[in-house]
Amino acid sequence: MGSAAPAPAVVLRWDDGTFLTGEAAVRCTGAFPELAIHQIANWLGDPTPLTVGGLTHSAEGLTAHLLGAVVSRVVQTHRRPIDRVVLTHPAHWTTVRQESLRTAARLAGIEHSSIDLVPAPEAAAMAHNSTWAGEGGAPFAVYDLGGTSFEVSVLRPTHRRFELLGKPEAIKDLGGVNFDAALRTQVTTAAKVEVDDGATTDLARLNHECTKAKEGLSLCDEVVGPLRWGTDRTEVGVTREQFESIIEPLVTETINATNRALQSADVEPAELDRLIIAGGSSRIPMVAASVAEAFGLPVVAGPHPRHCVALGAACVPMLLMEP
Repeated sequence: MGSAAPAPAVVLRWDDGTFLTGEAAVRCTGAFPELAIHQIANWLGDPTPLTVGGLTHSAEGLTAHLLGAVVSRVVQTHRRPIDRVVLTHPAHWTTVRQESLRTAARLAGIEHSSIDLVPAPEAAAMAHNSTWAGEGGAPFAVYDLGGTSFEVSVLRPTHRRFELLGKPEAIKDLGGVNFDAALRTQVTTAAKVEVDDGATTDLARLNHECTKAKEGLSLCDEVVGPLRWGTDRTEVGVTREQFESIIEPLVTETINATNRALQSADVEPAELDRLIIAGGSSRIPMVAASVAEAFGLPVVAGPHPRHCVALGAACVPMLLMEP
C-alpha cells in the first residue's frame, strides 16, 4: 500500500445508526462528545459491551468500522484491491486480545489469509532499519509513549525480524492525555476556573486547547491561548518550564518501567545499541532528553515518531516475501 494520512482511532455513532471514523469523527467530537469513543483497541479482548450514542456495541464491531473505513480509503486511492493488511498490537497483548483484533478485521471484510499481526515495537524497529544486522546483533529498546498508553520492549535483531527479550513493560493509563490533563489543571488553576465535568462541550473545547498548547510547547518556550468556559473568556500563558515540571513525575514512571524491562531481559543499559522512541508523546523534547540522560544512550527518533509503527508495518509484506 502507498502512503496516506493517518486515521485517528475514533468512532462516532449518529442517532440514525450511521458512523463517522477518523478525522471526521474527531471534528464532531467537540460538539457531540457523548456519541464518540476513543482508543477502541483498549477494549479489544474484553467481552463487556461499549455504550456509544445510547446503544451497546462490541469492541470488535466498533473496531471493524474503523478498519473498514481505512481499507475503503486505500482501495479508493489506489483503485485496486489490497493484497495484505498488517495490524500492529502492543507486545504485551495476550493471544485472546490478538484474536479479538483478527475478529475485528474479519468483521470489516478482510480475508483471514491476508492478515498479518505484528507487535508494535517490532514494527517501530523496522521503520528504523533499512538494513538488518542478522543473527547476534546487539539488543536495543523501543520506548513507545502514545496518547493513552506506554510500552517499552527490549529486542534483538534476527534474520529479517526481531526477537523479544524478557517481558515488555506497559502502563495502560499513561500517555499524552495525562499530559493534557496536567496542563488543564495548570491553566484552569491559573485562570481560577472551576471545571464542571458535566459541561461536556466546554470540557471538550478546553481539552482541545490544552492539546494545542502542549504541542506548541514542543516548539516554543511559551504559549498563550484562549480559555473559554461558559460565558467567561480569558487568555492564559504557560511556559515550557512549567509544563515540564508538571509532567516530570509521569516521565519518571516511564523511565522506571524501562529499567524493569531491561532487568527482565537481563540486559544492562550499556549493552544496548540504541533506544528508539516512538509514539506522538515522544515528540516532547523533555521526554527524549530525560530518557537519554537516564540511560546514557543515543536516542533515535525518526522524522515521524507518531507514525513510525505504521511506517514499519508497511515494510512487513516486503520482508516476508524476501528469501
